[in-house]
Amino acid sequence: MDAWYYARDNKQQGPVTREELRRLIAGGSVRASDYVWTEGMTDWQTAAQVPELAPPAAEGAPRPAMPMPARPETPAASEVPNYLVWAIVATVCCCMPGGIVSIVFAVQANSLRNSGQTAEALIMANRARTWIIVSMVVGLAVNLVTFFASFLPAFTKAFEAASSGKGL
Repeated sequence: MDAWYYARDNKQQGPVTREELRRLIAGGSVRASDYVWTEGMTDWQTAAQVPELAPPAAEGAPRPAMPMPARPETPAASEVPNYLVWAIVATVCCCMPGGIVSIVFAVQANSLRNSGQTAEALIMANRARTWIIVSMVVGLAVNLVTFFASFLPAFTKAFEAASSGKGL
């Protein structure tokens, strides 16, 4: 006996025979987008992806295609952050080369999000965020070094005066 299992509303059902599962599919109890599994399959697949579960076609009649379900792991477009403003701030205030890279990634993320490619948009948004952080850290480090270096001549003069005993 071949034992088939199916998942309906995230609940595993079965075991049932292949013929019983075909009847459930034909009757609408199991949808083409529901997942099925039997011994020998490497992973769960939708009923539409398993050719042996399709009802037999009439002689010469074309079989209608079952629609493929949407991939559930795709993030929603609202989950893709917009880092363009922060990228511009990092470019103007911190580090221009890294800021420009972050602007490019932020614009690509917005473009991909608007075209519906949310997974790719999320990758580009994360790259933009990384370059924003790099730009801000580099800019802060350069500004701190410049700030302290500007006092170096005064410290040097005061140190020389103190060591010679003349005072300021």
